[in-house]
Amino acid sequence: MAKGHKVKYDESESENEHDSDSENENEFTNEQLMDMLKQVDSLIHSKNKKCKELDKKLKALEQSFDELNANHERLMDAHEKVGKAHTKLEKAHSLLIEENKEKVVISCDVGTTCDLIKESPNSSIVVATNSSCRSLLTELKYQI
Repeated sequence: MAKGHKVKYDESESENEHDSDSENENEFTNEQLMDMLKQVDSLIHSKNKKCKELDKKLKALEQSFDELNANHERLMDAHEKVGKAHTKLEKAHSLLIEENKEKVVISCDVGTTCDLIKESPNSSIVVATNSSCRSLLTELKYQI
């Protein structure tokens, strides 16, 4: 570790020089001090006013935040309930589809499955697509 050099210092000389310098540099008149006091007072007053406004805004934001958190919690609960209901509906739908696969329903819509084409007044061409339509067409053919 390096040792520093020793410096000799005479306190009596520096105090006298320092006192005379500081008296000239740091002295303020009463008017200057009063002006500075007024400036500080107005600055403190404006900062205090701004602080109160910011405090009001903070309280309003905290209240809004709390309301939004409460709404968020309610929405999360509702979303969970909807998810569960959706799952139940999907299961019920799957069961219904399975039940309907087992049932076979046979139906005949005569109007859409039978076509009659008439080429001449004496002869007719009949096209039938299933047995129930054929019997209907046979009856119609004899009536014409």
